[in-house]
Amino acid sequence: MHKPELDIFFYHIFKCGGTTFNWLLQENFPDKVIYAESPINSDKPISKNSLEKALQKFKLDKKKIKAVSSHNISSECYSLAKLPFTLIRHPMNRNWSAFNHINKNKKLSFEDYLKINNNFQTKLLSIGRDLKDEKLILIILDRLRVGILERFDESMVYLESLGEILNINLDLSYSKKFNKQIYKKRTQYFKSPDNLIQNQTLKDLFYLDFQLYNYANKKLNEELKKITNFEEKLLDFKKRCDYLKKISYRGKRNNYGQNQTSFYIIE
Repeated sequence: MHKPELDIFFYHIFKCGGTTFNWLLQENFPDKVIYAESPINSDKPISKNSLEKALQKFKLDKKKIKAVSSHNISSECYSLAKLPFTLIRHPMNRNWSAFNHINKNKKLSFEDYLKINNNFQTKLLSIGRDLKDEKLILIILDRLRVGILERFDESMVYLESLGEILNINLDLSYSKKFNKQIYKKRTQYFKSPDNLIQNQTLKDLFYLDFQLYNYANKKLNEELKKITNFEEKLLDFKKRCDYLKKISYRGKRNNYGQNQTSFYIIE
C-alpha cells in the first residue's frame, strides 16, 4: 500500500476560515508547509501527478514537506496525506462574506453572484468527480475529514485527536482568528419578502452545499462522541487559546499563505 507523502493536506475553501488554519499549519510545521496554487488566471486544478512531482523536487533539494494547503486541487490528491482535511461554512454565511470580499467595486449583484457560484463548496471538494447528487456528499465525507467554521474549536480538538491516532503531534490553539467575517446588511437579502432572492431560491441554488453542511455537522457530532473526555479536552483547548491571546502571541513565521507572495505555483 502506498505510504502517504504528507501528514496533512488542507483544501482551503475561499472564505471558510482557511487563513487561520494556514497559520496553524505553519505553527505546527514551520517551513515545512507549501501553499500550492495553480498559475494566476488558470482554473485548472492541480493534479495528483503534478503535486507528486513538486514534492519529489523538494525531496531532491533535501527539504521535507509535511503539509500542503491549496485553493484549487483535484480530489485525487487527498490520498497523498495521512490526514486530508477541510473547513466548510454555512452556505448563507460563506456566500455573503465572499460576495462582499470580491464585489468591492459594486459591479455584481448578490443575485448574480449566487447564480454564478451555486453549490460552490461541494463543487470544489469534488473536482474530478462527475456525480451531482447526495451520493457525492457521502464520497466527500468518506475521503476527507471535515471541520465546521462555526464550530471551529470543536473541529480543532477533533483534528488534534485524529493526530494522536495517526502519530501526528498537533497543537491547534490560536491567539486570534485571522479571518474577517462580514454580515452587515445581510438580512436585506435573506428576510425581505420583496427581494428577488428568497431563502427557497437560495436553498435551490445551494442544495448540495446545504446537504454537505448538514451531513458534516452530523458526522462531527458522531466523531466527537468517540473522543474520550472530549469536554475536558475542549476546555483545555480554550485555555491554551486564552493563554496565547493573553501574551499577544504572534506566531513562529510571518508568512502563512495569506497572499500570493506565499504561494508555490504548480503547473
